[in-house]
Amino acid sequence: MVVPKPGRYLDFTGMPEFLKAQKVAIQSILKRLVVRDVMPATPAGKIQKFKLRDMLSDGVI
Repeated sequence: MVVPKPGRYLDFTGMPEFLKAQKVAIQSILKRLVVRDVMPATPAGKIQKFKLRDMLSDGVI
């Protein structure tokens, strides 16, 4: 899951091949990509991972 910088675009096409060319470990290569506008965060700005897990288990993402 990623949040691109304003004005930037990111898609999954070609990403696995690029990561393999960069010698990224195979288990670290993405199988899917979820692009969001914002991540769930605390008032201090920390990402709330438990909310991401809940969203994943509920099928929201």
